[in-house]
Amino acid sequence: MGFDLSGIKPNGEDKPDSPDWTRKDNEEQKKAYFAWQTNTPGAYFRANVWSWRPLWEVVYNNCDDILTDEDYDSGCMNDGHLIDNDTALAMSKRLEKLNISKICEDRKKYLNSLPYEECDICGGTGQRNDSIVQGNCNGCNTEFTKKRGIPIGKKLNWECNYSLYEELFKEFIEFCKKSGGFEIW
Repeated sequence: MGFDLSGIKPNGEDKPDSPDWTRKDNEEQKKAYFAWQTNTPGAYFRANVWSWRPLWEVVYNNCDDILTDEDYDSGCMNDGHLIDNDTALAMSKRLEKLNISKICEDRKKYLNSLPYEECDICGGTGQRNDSIVQGNCNGCNTEFTKKRGIPIGKKLNWECNYSLYEELFKEFIEFCKKSGGFEIW
């Protein structure tokens, strides 16, 4: 699952009509639409759920006087919520002033400081004996966990799945600046 943001008037342009996605005889129209969307600044921004939620949280924490609680709540859903152009521009101006590198580094340090959780697949034993696996637990007793120094029977804290990426953050700021407002899907 991800969050797809669609610019309302990207780069000051009117959006072309969206193709009929159910028809199979308009592949060229679909390709043209995707090409426009890809090459027009402010037309489209996408983030998977694992990177969107921490990004949106940082945005809200730094723009809580610009965004409403409804904006924040709907920004955590895929409900087509509209952020108007004035709000998008105000957000981009505020976010440009942030030290994004430091924010991302602080997030990484925070995630690394979280305690491990007991593996809920094997109950913290490191072994399974069920209808799926007999032997080493495939959740906590793996080469991946051993290489990371995670004790058998433990796993990374769930919150570690939600990372914040500097490049994505910068893309979001540019998208806000050039979107003409946007909808969150």
